[in-house]
Amino acid sequence: MAISLRRRLLTILLSLILLIWLFAVVLTVLHSRSVVLKQIDERLIRYADMGQHTIEAVLGDPQVRHYFQNRATHSESNPFARMTGFNEGQEQVINLWFGESNIQLSENSQRLPKPESTGLITKIVARDDDSSEWRIIYRHLPAFNVWLAVGVDLEHARRNGAATFWQIVLPLLIAMPLTAGFLIVGVERGLAPLQVLAEDIAARNPHAMTPLNIDDIPRELRPVVNALNGLLERLERALASESRFTANAAHELQTPLSAIKAEVQRCLRLETDTATRSMLHGIETRVRRSADTVQQLLTLARLDPDQEFKRNHFDVSELLLDVIADMGGIAHDRDLELDMDFAPAISLTGNAEWMRVLLRNLIANAFKYADAGSVVGIAIKQSESDVELVIENACSPLPSDVYQRLSERFFRPAGQRANGVGLGLSIVQRIAELHDASVQLGAVSERGGFRVMVNWPIG
Repeated sequence: MAISLRRRLLTILLSLILLIWLFAVVLTVLHSRSVVLKQIDERLIRYADMGQHTIEAVLGDPQVRHYFQNRATHSESNPFARMTGFNEGQEQVINLWFGESNIQLSENSQRLPKPESTGLITKIVARDDDSSEWRIIYRHLPAFNVWLAVGVDLEHARRNGAATFWQIVLPLLIAMPLTAGFLIVGVERGLAPLQVLAEDIAARNPHAMTPLNIDDIPRELRPVVNALNGLLERLERALASESRFTANAAHELQTPLSAIKAEVQRCLRLETDTATRSMLHGIETRVRRSADTVQQLLTLARLDPDQEFKRNHFDVSELLLDVIADMGGIAHDRDLELDMDFAPAISLTGNAEWMRVLLRNLIANAFKYADAGSVVGIAIKQSESDVELVIENACSPLPSDVYQRLSERFFRPAGQRANGVGLGLSIVQRIAELHDASVQLGAVSERGGFRVMVNWPIG
């Protein structure tokens, strides 16, 4: 599976944001617990200060002090007392101890444990069939022999803290998908220069070896572009070297082949022995075939389906007549009859020399492989949308699977006796691609024959 830079970047960023969010939630929980506990302690201290001040003010009255010291004493029948009118809640309570007597300042108040020392403590306190955790502050007033206890139910405080926590976390939960959405959009926009660079490279012509412009390239992509420019420079040198080699090799091969051909023809004129002449004719045929092969290879090497070239208007009917006139010697030698149906003055746009090569290869194949004494049909017509060339000849039927391979290089069907190297239709296909044309090969009928159709769309 191909690695997606976009998916990888989004996965990393979203994972980091999620981890940071979870870390923030954990910190918020821990901090909120600490803050809640700190606030509870501060509130308990304030209430204890208020209670201590109130007790000192009230018990400063001798009559009130006499009442609590003599009337509100501990007994087995009444170990503690509850006073109404102070605090009706159960989450926060105040307890007083006068000696062994315990007073709870609410009829619903929780009875707190008897004090052992002053200060803040956290203690599990039982209530009916349940128990809960309480935070309690104890104060001792030795002047009046009174213990003061103020307690808060931590479970209730934590429930309130949880509500506050969700009020804090809820915006984060809402912001999380929004952050992910903005992040996806941001990554898409951030990777846009990479997409532009890819489109730039894809739109370049294969023969365009000029370096890519790095002025508008992000700093992070410049090493890649510089490396690509270096590759283009090396590739340009390699292609130039290959082109020079091809041209030089073709020239070096054609020159000695032409010399050998001339020498063989000279020997043929001078030689009278039948066997020797037959051998020299064979040599001449092979030399001519080798020269044709070199010329066809050189032509094929110059034709690149993606290359740009100068296009001109030309009359394809006139060009076809010129090619037929040049190849008329083959038709005459094989006693062929031509059935031509031309529409006059059909104009096409392209490279006239390459089109001449295409027509020459098609006409040469039609003449060479037609049955001797048969008819070769050549028709070209124009419609509103296209120009169509049809060439037909009479020959032995070919297997259906052969037609798909005729455009392959160096492919020749079995049993062919005519001279050829199997490059003609490959060159035709290449030139047709350069001119946005299509080539179709097939049989004339079930009894045999060969038909080639070339279609050029107009415009």
